[in-house]
Amino acid sequence: MSSIADQVSVDALLSFIAEYTVDHFKNTGRRTDGAVLAEAIRSKFPGLSYEQLGLGRLSDAVHLAEQRALVLRHRDVKHLELSPGPNSGLAPGSQVPTHTVAPLPHVKPDVWRAFVFVSSGNHLFLDRETGQVVSVPDSDVSGRMSLEGDSRYARVTPIPTSTQQGWMDEFTRQCRALNVSDAPIREQQWWVKFPAWLRRVDRCLERDWNRFRTGKVLEHLRQWTSENDVRLGRLLSPPEAVPRSLPQRQIGTRGVGEISESEARRAAILAAVREMPLEQLEEIAIPVRYIVRHFKPR
Repeated sequence: MSSIADQVSVDALLSFIAEYTVDHFKNTGRRTDGAVLAEAIRSKFPGLSYEQLGLGRLSDAVHLAEQRALVLRHRDVKHLELSPGPNSGLAPGSQVPTHTVAPLPHVKPDVWRAFVFVSSGNHLFLDRETGQVVSVPDSDVSGRMSLEGDSRYARVTPIPTSTQQGWMDEFTRQCRALNVSDAPIREQQWWVKFPAWLRRVDRCLERDWNRFRTGKVLEHLRQWTSENDVRLGRLLSPPEAVPRSLPQRQIGTRGVGEISESEARRAAILAAVREMPLEQLEEIAIPVRYIVRHFKPR
């Protein structure tokens, strides 16, 4: 019996990479993620061996496709991301996605929880002077009345479930790769199931949803601060001390004013963590010893 390598040529593999990249762009308007492409290749050509085709790995095939202008590799990100190239067969005039959008401001974690997470049994207030969220149990009637009568504090009402589910519906309808009837928008734990559903379809969709939702939350906060005489800056985290993307010359051999690769990676991880909602933070695996240290007396 002949192997898959005997049945598949390099040209066939490159043609599939180009076709998949074009189809992905037409359906989603987004770049093709390397991990998604690798899974598509495994599904199309089960048992494929790059070595038997004279290639080392997927990136070698992508390099050949790039040389033939079948794909465009984006090097503004560290992982593999592709768009259709000039020779891919994409209709003339179609716009290739660049994802060079400006970063959104960071909402403080406690403010995000207060507005986005629908809680019960607590009354929430924002300190106009410090921007801190104060939570008062429903049983503490005197504490609640005290803050309600204090001009320093503004009452916080979480964004309604129906509004947030409306955002999900809007996002789903904007993406041709998604079917709104399949979206778990009104199921139990919809806030967990919806991003998980997007991740199964395409990891990039979850990233785009997080940005879309952040934009919606910021719109809500701008209106709320205007109506409640609160400075919007009180609700936002300060800018990152380290840029999200660093020129290559800054990474590697360290000089005066330069940053090491490990520090850049750590800064990127911390920046990503600050963007993640609580339900996703609960999925991160962190060695217990790092957590316990923060609870030991100093």
